[in-house]
Amino acid sequence: MSPKILVVDDEPDILLPILRGLKLRRIEVDGFTNPLDALAIFSAGKYSLAILDIALPELSGFQLARKLLSRDPKIKVSFLSSWPHFEISFKSEFPNLSQERFLLKPISVDELVRFVRLTLENSGKKYQLSDIKRFV
Repeated sequence: MSPKILVVDDEPDILLPILRGLKLRRIEVDGFTNPLDALAIFSAGKYSLAILDIALPELSGFQLARKLLSRDPKIKVSFLSSWPHFEISFKSEFPNLSQERFLLKPISVDELVRFVRLTLENSGKKYQLSDIKRFV
């Protein structure tokens, strides 16, 4: 089974081009504008990677990551934001994690595809629940 990606961004004008671009490049992907909808369908082993906007309604991307990881500790999680100040928070809150896990919008589909492929190919450092608990 090929890896499947979960993308959550509350802005349809950002989410839809991302989904279209990944699908055109034969990357299996599901996308949601509401984090609670994503959480409702999520199950362990269903996704290899989650790419989460940070500023989401109902749950922040960090809170959603914590919930996803509690259900599937093997999933790789990355964050997407248009607000550079989140990058500073990310670096200070997750000093032991690769800063490449933070993606700044706007991001081209080609850059995102490269990121997805590299992330799935490389084991890298994985998020632990303890790393995320401090931030939410």
